[in-house]
Amino acid sequence: MDPLISIEEACALLKMSKPALYGCVRQKKIPAFKFQRRWKFQRAALEKWVEQQMEESNKTIKQ
Repeated sequence: MDPLISIEEACALLKMSKPALYGCVRQKKIPAFKFQRRWKFQRAALEKWVEQQMEESNKTIKQ
């Protein structure tokens, strides 16, 4: 299993503020789960999510 990262590490990886990241998590836009009352993320899942977002963006631009 991929190591888990904290909300702070996820913010740094995604270059997002904590409030923005919490908002995306609450709306289930970003893969995350709660572990011992704290949000955790898998780095590989976040990287895959970023790639998917880029692909979707490129599809929209090409249309």
